[in-house]
Amino acid sequence: MSDATANLTETIDAGGFRIEIRPDELTVTPAQRGKEQLAHSFLKVAFIVPSLAYYALWLLFLLLPADICGAAAKILVSVAFAVILFLFACSVRRDHLHCTRESLEVIRSQDGREGRTKVFAKDDIRRIRFGDVAPTFWGLPSSGLIFSTNGRKAKALEDLSCVEAQCILKELERLGYDVEKDVGMPMMIQMELERRNASLPK
Repeated sequence: MSDATANLTETIDAGGFRIEIRPDELTVTPAQRGKEQLAHSFLKVAFIVPSLAYYALWLLFLLLPADICGAAAKILVSVAFAVILFLFACSVRRDHLHCTRESLEVIRSQDGREGRTKVFAKDDIRRIRFGDVAPTFWGLPSSGLIFSTNGRKAKALEDLSCVEAQCILKELERLGYDVEKDVGMPMMIQMELERRNASLPK
């Protein structure tokens, strides 16, 4: 990389993500999770696991006849199912985003290991916006980027805050992507910044 190119590179570390901005590309990678992100993930697990375990137990008692499987066996199966769900929910999945003027890549990583990569052509992407990317009925919705591609909805960057989302959307628009404007974004950003400032040590 030349000195001139290096001078045009901007790096932002905030909100649990590292955003690297270059003239013709944008890279977003998850930073090391802080206490707030870990607490948020723990609360999500605390909501998800008991809820799924309850539904699993309810289905087992509803579907399995008593003469085939006794109550003790049903409870044992339900506990095993809940343990599997807990281990699955505790595994950390994060998205990496790499974007150029031609394409957008979403790289999935599980527990720090790089996984599947999805590549979307810029011309196939419509209405990139900030919104909820995880089910809301668990009680703790998670926000990220949402966009349409070839008639299907795609999601990326779970646990993204509106402040960093606005920065990413601005850069995506600069690179020529179809970004949907949200009139409520300035208010959300103001509230989030006030929350962050209030949490800073005096």
